[in-house]
Amino acid sequence: MPLGTYLGSVLSWQVIFIAVAASGTIGFLGLLALMPTDRNDGSVQANAMDGFKAMFNPRLLAGAGITVLAYAGAFALYTYISPILLQVTHVTESTASLLMLGYGVMAAIGNVWGGRLTDRKGANAAVMTVLVGLAVVLLAIWLSAASLPLMVLLTGVLGALTYAAVPALQARVIGLSHLHAPQAPAVAAGLNIAGFNGGIALGSLLGGASLEAMGLTSTAWVGAVAVGLGIVWMLWQMRRPAFLAARLQG
Repeated sequence: MPLGTYLGSVLSWQVIFIAVAASGTIGFLGLLALMPTDRNDGSVQANAMDGFKAMFNPRLLAGAGITVLAYAGAFALYTYISPILLQVTHVTESTASLLMLGYGVMAAIGNVWGGRLTDRKGANAAVMTVLVGLAVVLLAIWLSAASLPLMVLLTGVLGALTYAAVPALQARVIGLSHLHAPQAPAVAAGLNIAGFNGGIALGSLLGGASLEAMGLTSTAWVGAVAVGLGIVWMLWQMRRPAFLAARLQG
């Protein structure tokens, strides 16, 4: 998305949409050519039922709920980051596009770092580290949105932390599935992906509501509150025997 934002400032938006469509077509053809097509597997129906039950497992839903809150907080701000940069930080459109490109680069770095942190410290510790970092950065952006040097730094850190959350949160939910729904780890992973997308949608709604009521910069502290709720819920889960028993070590 950040790369598309930058290219959109250089090229027309139609070119970007054509590139997205072309990428999707390549993916579709790859799946069509390479996906296994064994239709005689008698376990498919049983696996479908196990997967359906796993979708409503309360512990998996609670784990995915952390994902929803984390991404709601991050995207309450990120959805409206361009107007903040243009109207509050007072940068040019080209500078805003460069900052978004920097966000994307840091997101890639953060994704790798988040995976390594999860391997070293375990999923619980990695998720908590990312959540606390997100809350701090969102509050810092709320206080520093008018400062270009600080926004350069904070926008990059926001990208790193937002995408460091991906492997940590995914590993945590899959770890829960090993204990509470071992027959459907793929469904658990999919449930968490739904949590990411649900969080993005919820964050956009929260940010839009706060923007209308309290102005652009309010999206940052509203996002911090959402992440703060995730921290509280995470602490509660970490104290519960049903979650502790999973020994989520990545």
